[in-house]
Amino acid sequence: MSAPSPRSFLVTETIDLLLYISKTQSFTETSRLMGLSQSMVSRKLSAFEAATGITAVDRSSRPVKLTPEGKMLLEALIPYIEGLPVVLDKLQTDSNIKRKLRIGFVDTFTRYIACHVIKDVSSDVTQCTALSGTSDHLLHCFKRDELDVFITSDPSLGLEDVRRQFFYGEPSLLAYPASVQFPESNIDWSHLRFCGLPYIGLTTGSGGGKLFDNYLLTHNIPIHQRINVDSTAVLLELINEGMGWAITRPAGIIQHWETIPNVKLAPMPKPLLSRELYLVSKKSFPFDLFRLIVESLVRITREQLAKKTIEFAPWLKEDIYTIDLDNDKKIPFSAFLKHEEIIR
Repeated sequence: MSAPSPRSFLVTETIDLLLYISKTQSFTETSRLMGLSQSMVSRKLSAFEAATGITAVDRSSRPVKLTPEGKMLLEALIPYIEGLPVVLDKLQTDSNIKRKLRIGFVDTFTRYIACHVIKDVSSDVTQCTALSGTSDHLLHCFKRDELDVFITSDPSLGLEDVRRQFFYGEPSLLAYPASVQFPESNIDWSHLRFCGLPYIGLTTGSGGGKLFDNYLLTHNIPIHQRINVDSTAVLLELINEGMGWAITRPAGIIQHWETIPNVKLAPMPKPLLSRELYLVSKKSFPFDLFRLIVESLVRITREQLAKKTIEFAPWLKEDIYTIDLDNDKKIPFSAFLKHEEIIR
């Protein structure tokens, strides 16, 4: 077998370069994503064009773009590019080769859930990088290829060619300062509107913020947000200091339980608002690793979130959802508990 020609090597190392230029339309952004200097990117492209006689990029346009010849070349290579991760994944799995993992967690999952997930997958990866933030921040990182997989509570991501799996449904509750005198039961929106304290909410950069804004609009509830924060920790601290009230999620309460002694919890006014949590990855992400993370998340949310939620908010027992791992169908957590009792 003859050795590959220098031209073959040039085509191989130029594939990523053309892909990034096509997506970013910027030499600066392409060089950042490839971890190369802008001059190195330019030299690699020039070497490829000189060796093949093809002008692949129109440098005179702003933003830069591929020439018709460059587009034709990339279109011919895309089927091979898209198939390569699948082949590599199979080879790695068959050969027991471990992979790197870059995973993103929504803020309310950083303390308990993240640690357990990383522990569960540690023996299957060579390196794990964990990022945290709002759903919008994690989506931004995912689009910039800084994450392989991430958890989100935002149901409208606008992403194509992704794998997405629901794993937990979490109802909301009312959190308010212990100094406020509310009825012992059946707190309604009028009680909240005229309690003398403002509503504290998450910014629309978070999945929870978008969810609640849509909820208010859909149900025509006249609540106005006077304090906006992008962190559940800050939101709960403000309530603890008597600055206002909020509709929030049990995951955040659990994460900061020891730091909020002056916060009281109660059922939120009807109708109940819930958030759904999903794991999202590109379809090229190894399915066996994706599945391992899903199974870890389902187990941990049952043990770390659902059971602890019921301890301090028993009224939510029938409104928490998990999935049946045998068929991935959404089921009430209470049904899982009954099944667990039968097995015992």
